[in-house]
Amino acid sequence: MYVCGTYLVMLTPAPGVAGSSATRSLFGGSSGLSSLKILASSLVFNLADGQFSSRADLVDAPGSSLGRGAQVAGLGACYDALNNLIWTCSSDYMDQWCNPGNQAFHHVCQRLGVSHVISQPKEEMIGTSKVINQLLHHVGAMCIHQLNLLAASSNLHLGPFIGKQPMEACHFSSICDVMEKAMVNGDTCIIRCILVVFQVVFQFFNLNAEQNRDCVKRSGLLLWQLLMAPHDQIEPEIQREVCLAISSGLNTLYQSESELSNLLKFVFTEGEKNSGLSQLRDVILNNLANQLQKNRFGSEDDDHYRLKDELLQCILKTVVRESCLLITKCQTVSKEDLQKLLSTVPAASPSLRYLMAVQNHLLSNTILLHPDDIDDSDSSLQGETMKELQTSILSLASKILVGCDEVLETLQQVTSSLINSSISDREARLRGLEQVTKATMLGHLLPVLLTSLMHPNLQTLTLADALMPQLVQLVLYTSQVCDL
Repeated sequence: MYVCGTYLVMLTPAPGVAGSSATRSLFGGSSGLSSLKILASSLVFNLADGQFSSRADLVDAPGSSLGRGAQVAGLGACYDALNNLIWTCSSDYMDQWCNPGNQAFHHVCQRLGVSHVISQPKEEMIGTSKVINQLLHHVGAMCIHQLNLLAASSNLHLGPFIGKQPMEACHFSSICDVMEKAMVNGDTCIIRCILVVFQVVFQFFNLNAEQNRDCVKRSGLLLWQLLMAPHDQIEPEIQREVCLAISSGLNTLYQSESELSNLLKFVFTEGEKNSGLSQLRDVILNNLANQLQKNRFGSEDDDHYRLKDELLQCILKTVVRESCLLITKCQTVSKEDLQKLLSTVPAASPSLRYLMAVQNHLLSNTILLHPDDIDDSDSSLQGETMKELQTSILSLASKILVGCDEVLETLQQVTSSLINSSISDREARLRGLEQVTKATMLGHLLPVLLTSLMHPNLQTLTLADALMPQLVQLVLYTSQVCDL
């Protein structure tokens, strides 16, 4: 069992199953039909009154110690209050779990920028401003819980079933009034509370009604005023919440396709010049990547998450620049900074994550379309879908291969310079260069693309004729690097 400060959680074996038999799949392996296995059950009790609160089953974690056959009775568990994580350990493994439930009180207070120590009033009466602040803190905390619940439900694909409720214009206008006054007074705590409220409003309420149009425009201006504030006049935490609010309300604040396209183009092209725009770009790309992984090709939301070629080209330029910079650092940074760099890779940047999501989205849908179901006739839905997929893959693959050529050219130059240099840690830098290369588009995009192109659904004359010159150039660059 473990305690998070609000609840006591008891980890028990799956009901009706003795020992660790619940952790074995139907076919005896640890990776078969994992979603059908109940590994254990969490029984949650309220610390305030000891009453039973809820039960949650642990499922679909074949890589964990429970999934590998460990018994619940021999498991240790604790709540990490500092990082809001849950740790379990067995005799062989140690596992780190995210906390999908309500966060501990001090984590909520930390996000709102208020103290988690509740001070008791010394007098029977307290000032009106303090009452309003406490109410806003309470509203902010409830909104954070709602956002956490929404994040947990997104893993269950419940988004389409969560209907948005209409919101009266007077209520939305009041929220904007509070934000505007807090910005004038410089009250950072209230600003952070209202930014969290904005995120809930954008995600849970329908604001497309005519009477909300002015309030939507006003909220967008307030958010951009905070985002573009000078770096020394805005806290990093506020800037992060602003980015989350704009990303949450992207399709509400920019309802026309042209407005949204112009915004994304501005953010992607100017992101390197402003820290706020750079953070907004990363938040938007992470959100789009997560949503894209949950949607099938051709679905109603597919066009919202798969960006146009012009925007993809902007993202690709950023990915190429990031990859070349990573490789160059293996030669230019100090020994200490190189060790710090190696401890963070091969984590992918948000721009690279989005390109990976687009590539996986197209390739997986192509491969999952069974050849026996494909009819090339014009009236065939499968045939038209396959042709559209192949066209999209060709366009994306051409861009990726051109970018890989540029990164390989940089890799060749850095490798040659290191080999011919006389620095003392040359061998360590060459080993680090190999590790860093896996964190670039060469490691994250190229292997998946080349492997998938061997699938029968992608073995067409059109693809071969268009990509062959680029593949030959790629082989030449790769051979030159290997010869070094």
